[in-house]
Amino acid sequence: MAPINRILIGVIFLNLLVAVGCHRGYYRRQADAEAQRLILEKAVDPRWDSATGSIAINPASRMFDPFSADHPPIPPDDATSHQLMHYVDGKEGYPRWNANGDTNYVANPEWQKYLEPNEKGELVLTLDAAFELALLHSTEYQAARETLYFSALDVSLDRFGFDSQLLWGVDSFGTLTEGNTSLDRSGDLNLNKLGITGTNFAVGLANTILFNFGGSDSQAASTLLDFSIIQPLLRGAGRARVMEALTQSERTLLANVRQFARFQRNFYLKIAYGSTISAGLIRGGGFPANSRIATFGIDGYTGILQQRQTIENSRFNYNQQAIVVARFRELFAQQQIDASQLSQQETTLYDAATRLQNLRVSYQNRVDNFKRELGLPPTLNIVIADSYLDQFEFISEQVLERFSQSNTLREQAGDVINELDESLEILEYRADPKYWTDKQSVPPTENEILDAATKLAVNPRDLIRILEDAGQQIDLIIKDDLKQIDNDFAKLLETTPRRIEYLRNFRKTVPAELSSIPVNQQSEIFKPYLLIKAEVGIQNELEGELDEKGEVNQRTIDFKQAAIDRLVSLDGANKQRDFYVKNLKDSIGTLRDY
Repeated sequence: MAPINRILIGVIFLNLLVAVGCHRGYYRRQADAEAQRLILEKAVDPRWDSATGSIAINPASRMFDPFSADHPPIPPDDATSHQLMHYVDGKEGYPRWNANGDTNYVANPEWQKYLEPNEKGELVLTLDAAFELALLHSTEYQAARETLYFSALDVSLDRFGFDSQLLWGVDSFGTLTEGNTSLDRSGDLNLNKLGITGTNFAVGLANTILFNFGGSDSQAASTLLDFSIIQPLLRGAGRARVMEALTQSERTLLANVRQFARFQRNFYLKIAYGSTISAGLIRGGGFPANSRIATFGIDGYTGILQQRQTIENSRFNYNQQAIVVARFRELFAQQQIDASQLSQQETTLYDAATRLQNLRVSYQNRVDNFKRELGLPPTLNIVIADSYLDQFEFISEQVLERFSQSNTLREQAGDVINELDESLEILEYRADPKYWTDKQSVPPTENEILDAATKLAVNPRDLIRILEDAGQQIDLIIKDDLKQIDNDFAKLLETTPRRIEYLRNFRKTVPAELSSIPVNQQSEIFKPYLLIKAEVGIQNELEGELDEKGEVNQRTIDFKQAAIDRLVSLDGANKQRDFYVKNLKDSIGTLRDY
């Protein structure tokens, strides 16, 4: 290969190396490392040392991009809008938008495999689990991390302005004429430095080499060294102006590192209780927004638990009201109350039903909003389950279930007793036909009389079965529920001295306030008799509750003996009718008392 060709190839190769430079991945990693270094430089105080500067997204997050960070595929786009990327205003656009491939996903397609649902496909969330999910999926939390990252890059850019900046440029061009070929190779090396008072120091080195391959086949080289120092005296001069951008960006980064620690605490507060304060991060100077007074309303995870308990209480009240309405309807059918009294109770029942339904709709809306705060899709089936509020549960699920079963047995027994009443009344016709004349009612037919006799033989057995089930419920109440009440009483007695001591100390801490408030206007908690009642009377009140519980036990025993045993003794067809009817009436009367 001729020397001229080797020289030309070498120059072209050198120019290509200069043109290519470093890969974009190199600069991305360099920016990440620089941002983390600057943030850790500010996070030296243990009060705000939680910031790491990393904006890497966990693979379990919906925001995680599994594709190359430097060559990502193109995501799905609006079809009409996408046409503008290829052809706009009569001009062809960039032809290689799809060079890295296409993807049909916007969110991470594999994020759900990191979840652990139960056998029903539900994701059970405790408070800790909800907060962990929020750290993974919340765009608000990720935005705060990225704002801190950009604040560090602002500092890096402003610091770079005061660094010694070395610039190198190379130019090559050649001429080819008949009998003469030349190559001009020139390079410029410049060093710039900005001082803190605005002084601009520049040094330049220019080197030119000319190769002449025609005629004398000669070469010539020239080198030029120059430098300059510029010191502004008026506009833009002085440290106050020159250092302003760097000073502000450094202060903003420090403020954001502190604010990020505050933001993390506020973020937990928002997830747990829904109460928020202004703890956002900012860029571009200025001070963080002033704090707001936290709201008193409970929202977030705890608010959802609270509303769920409210729904349970409302459901309990609705069931209670439904029982009352059923009894009022029976009384109305027996003409013992008028229509206005029944209508009033039914209106109360309908109001309770409306309230219960509204609470359920509101609860579902709150759960959907909570999913959005966590960064989860609304289609994800989650269950809020935490034992945090169990300590405030005055009526356990077991007692509520027992109460529901007792109401069902009461209704079943009531239906059977009503049929027995009707059957006994029909049999009065056979004993004394004048009975219906005195009542001025239509006497029963022969088929109704036969049906009544059949019910009197069969229904007591059904009633015995129902009452035996009720007896089992009573045994469970005595064995389990009343024992739970004993435990509650024991806990209350155990904590009473500590609560009394707290009241005494509380009164001692507010003497000035008490002296300025008239006695008749003081709160109940400030009055001396409350302590006396707490010390002397609470034990007696608890003993009274225990005595009442013992009375309930005795009544349940009487119930089983007086009702169930008597009905069992009546079972059989060999009993005389008068004896059977009389004792059946007595049994029904006993059951109505209970």
